[in-house]
Amino acid sequence: MFLQEIQCFVAVAECLNFTTAANRLYISQPGLSKIISNLENDLKVHLFIRSTRSVRLTEAGEQFLVICRDFIRQCEALNSHNPQDSLSLTGSLTIGIGDLNENRYLPQIINDFTGRHPLCNLSIRRYNPEELLDAVSTGEADFGVVISYAVPAKGFQSRVYYPSPLMLVVPPSHPLANRDVVRISELRDESFLSIYRNSSRAVNRIQEICAKGNFRPKIVKETNSLSTMFMLIAAGMGVSIHFLLHKDSCNYDLRFIPLDFEGSQNEILEDGAALIWKKGNPNPAAPPFIDCINSFMNSNQLSLSN
Repeated sequence: MFLQEIQCFVAVAECLNFTTAANRLYISQPGLSKIISNLENDLKVHLFIRSTRSVRLTEAGEQFLVICRDFIRQCEALNSHNPQDSLSLTGSLTIGIGDLNENRYLPQIINDFTGRHPLCNLSIRRYNPEELLDAVSTGEADFGVVISYAVPAKGFQSRVYYPSPLMLVVPPSHPLANRDVVRISELRDESFLSIYRNSSRAVNRIQEICAKGNFRPKIVKETNSLSTMFMLIAAGMGVSIHFLLHKDSCNYDLRFIPLDFEGSQNEILEDGAALIWKKGNPNPAAPPFIDCINSFMNSNQLSLSN
C-alpha cells in the first residue's frame, strides 16, 4: 500500500465527492475511482457507500480514516527532517506528445523525475499537433513535447532541451541528394512542403530561412502530420526543411543534408525539440519536473552543443 493511495482515500473521505477530490489531487476522476477500488480490493472491505447522488463512509471506512490520518501525520513528521525528500511529492503529472517522436533525451528527463519522485504518477498521452497545445492550455496535459517553432508567442513557457540543426530533406532521386552541403540560395526554384500554419509556425520558419537567400519559398502543400510530410517528400512532391533529430523517426529513404545559412548558422542551431508548459500551472508536480529539465540541460550542455 503506497502513501499516494492513502492520500487519495483521505481526500475522498473529506470531500465525499470523487470529482472534487480528483481536482484537489490533480488526477482524473476515473483514475481516482480506480485507486479507491484497488484499495478496497486489497483491504477486502468496502470503504464507501456510493449512490448516484452521494458518497459516504462505511463503518470500516470511518475507522480506516482515523488510521490513515495518523499515518499521514507520521509521514509528515519524518519529512520535516528532510523537506526535499522525494517521497513527499505525490499526485500526478501528464506529458503530451504530438507528431514529434523524440526518443533520445526525453526518456532521460522522465527517468530522472521518476527516480526523484517515485510516488508521483507520471503518464504519457498522445495528441495530434492541433490538440496538443489545447491540452496544455486547459491543463489536461502539464507539459507538451513540440518543435521550438510551434511554441506560441504568449501564454506558455518553454525550454529547448534537444538543440538540433535544420536540414534540407529530399528524396534520393533529387539532384541535390548527394551533396555534402546546400546553400539556402540554391533552393530558390524548389517546391516546398510544410506543416499546417494552424498547428505550428513551420511555414513562417521556412520563409525566414529562405529570406536569408533573398527569395520567398514556393510552398505547394501543407499537412498536419510529419509522417505524411516524409511520405510526400519520398513521392517526389517537393522538399522541406526539418531538424536532424527527425531523422530518427523517419521511416522513408530520405536524405538529410546540412544547410549553409550564409552567415546565420549559429542562430538556426537555437531551434530543436522543446518542452512547453502553461504559465502558472498549479500542479505541485510541475516545478520539480522543470527542475529535472534544467538539471538535464545543465549537465548535458556541452555534449548537446557538439
